Amino acid sequence: GTPPHDRASTHTHLPAMTEDAERAARAMATCEKMKDRAIDRCPRIAFLLEALKTSGCEVPDPKKFVSCQALRPGVSGGFKPDPPHVYLAGEQVGTLFNQDQVSQTISHELIHAYDTCRAKIRWNNLVHHACTEIRA
Repeated sequence: GTPPHDRASTHTHLPAMTEDAERAARAMATCEKMKDRAIDRCPRIAFLLEALKTSGCEVPDPKKFVSCQALRPGVSGGFKPDPPHVYLAGEQVGTLFNQDQVSQTISHELIHAYDTCRAKIRWNNLVHHACTEIRA
């Protein structure tokens, strides 16, 4: 018989992506490139990642620790404490932000990551929350 990879495909073709889906995919790809560039080139991000590491805070691969996600409009990024992870709003970042804004957003969220690890920030405590926002 014919090897499986030589057979004609029996799969139906998927419908073409909508313009909105294509725009969102391009924005996410742009976000990923800008995120990687920020991690590779921004001295402040390098400093914060090193501070996390030397404080015993677990940050595996920084390019996986920070990711582009679909977030609600008006949000540029965020930090999730458990498990620790930094998010960038992929669609907004990829279309509305410049490289400096991406670096600034990552730095801001890394300060929250540092405070959560080192100072044991409790996010439901408004004093803690205010303190880390002022620092960031």
